[in-house]
Amino acid sequence: MKSVTLINYTGSKGGGAQYAFELTQALCQEGLPLVAVISEHNEHLAEWRSLPIEKLIVIPTYQSVAQLISRSLFWQDQKNRILEGLKDYQIQQIISPMITFWTRRINRLYPKADSIVVLHDPIAHSGDRNKRALQLFGESQLLKEAKEIVVLSDVFVSYVEDRYGKEGRVSKIPMGTTQVYGQLRDKIQAVDYAQDKVNFLFFGTISKYKGIEVLLQAYQKISQAVSNTSLTIAGSGDFSAYRHLLANQPSVQVINRWIANEEVESFFADDSVVVVLPYLDATQSGVIPIAIEYERPLIISDTGGLVEQAQSYNTGLLVKAGDVDALAQQMLEIANNEDLRHSLKEQARANKSQNTWSAVAKSFLKLLKEEKS
Repeated sequence: MKSVTLINYTGSKGGGAQYAFELTQALCQEGLPLVAVISEHNEHLAEWRSLPIEKLIVIPTYQSVAQLISRSLFWQDQKNRILEGLKDYQIQQIISPMITFWTRRINRLYPKADSIVVLHDPIAHSGDRNKRALQLFGESQLLKEAKEIVVLSDVFVSYVEDRYGKEGRVSKIPMGTTQVYGQLRDKIQAVDYAQDKVNFLFFGTISKYKGIEVLLQAYQKISQAVSNTSLTIAGSGDFSAYRHLLANQPSVQVINRWIANEEVESFFADDSVVVVLPYLDATQSGVIPIAIEYERPLIISDTGGLVEQAQSYNTGLLVKAGDVDALAQQMLEIANNEDLRHSLKEQARANKSQNTWSAVAKSFLKLLKEEKS
């Protein structure tokens, strides 16, 4: 039997899907023998099929709570599919790029394998129901059973060590700079920006902790002071709590739906864009590496791991989380200062190679080697 490492990721879309694919692609490029179990709903499925991995197992997962419950109850079908598909391989190690509802179930199929689990959100976001649901599917047990836990920011290393009894077994490996969207064929132009304006962009799922209310209140202030700006809010989620803030707001467009992979580049590639992350709390953000790849200026709340992410690229303007006036002042400054915008773009261009996926993969290979010894 050939010894391999298993990539265990059964999520379908968003930052987790992007992270899992780019990590796996980089590990392939480093020559690590891999097999993988992924969801049939994975939005990067076509790209996964093109990777030079030993075996790709694609399983039916879930797209609703009802499907999650029913397919979890009849888990035996998926279990048999995985075991049969990988029967000719010796699973020595498992990497779980992001915890999903079935991560622990799949890991437990190979009890002799050492596991590395990437914990994206050590602390639940405000209003995060998904974290509670993951606990019902054994997130805490999974992390306690892991040989090594990877977090994305230094600020959470000690916290995770203490919480899960993993002293000396928690490593910080940052996100790589996102390149997958530029590699896609058949890209779609989903948004057009006014070229005579500074176009502020909020990109991502609409959630309470993302600070949409703060952003809209801040933008109202700057739109009263200058006429050379616009604001685009793009992402899926319930926007109803914020619609009243759109009244009498000039140059605001809301694209309230899931943004397809082929559309992502069109939001960031325009040279007039400034990306804003007005988060109230956060562990890290997959939006920052996308913005850096496209060399966009950033305004970022000083919360959680966001500060560390920005500092790793030596760019971005920091504002106090939840402070409408501070955010408005920073947005106004960047709108009025072309030299500042240019400087931030140059910083992003100069430093975007700081966190390459090749470097990330090498860090994982080092952990795998340490587990074997």
